[in-house]
Amino acid sequence: MTPIVQPIARSDSKVRLMTCLGLDISKRLHRQFYNTMKLEANEGRNRIIARLDEQAKRNGQSPARTTYSTSQIDESIINSEVAWIYEHAQPVTKPLYHLGHDPENPSKPNWVIRWMLWHVFRYKDGRQKNSSAHSPATANSSNVRRDVVGIASTPSDSPNETDSKA
Repeated sequence: MTPIVQPIARSDSKVRLMTCLGLDISKRLHRQFYNTMKLEANEGRNRIIARLDEQAKRNGQSPARTTYSTSQIDESIINSEVAWIYEHAQPVTKPLYHLGHDPENPSKPNWVIRWMLWHVFRYKDGRQKNSSAHSPATANSSNVRRDVVGIASTPSDSPNETDSKA
């Protein structure tokens, strides 16, 4: 069996991902769901970097801190983080992640979470193209707050001002 929703290319846009997951970028709540997934992926990125930095220290190397790209990270580390995010997902994101989960092959990495991780790494590593279509607003931990129901929200409700980089 395959995931409920077929995977899209990592290079596909945020809008394409949202559409595949049944989300509409023009709806505030749907953008909040996306931003919550992005926040979870960013937290996963931070855990991966901390793990890699700890390994570097144990090997007598100096930690890179934030300069890792996904191509420098062992697949087992990424797969482990994908599984962790899926298991600890918030109630609002778990159903969206479930769409990328293969129930008959649970060890296969969840493509939705991998897509989010890849985009968070790409954006944070400065490899994302800058264009007039992209807004400077991001959904990282510095400008996202969690309200009482655990949904991440950004300072803006306008679809034109949401993060379109990832």
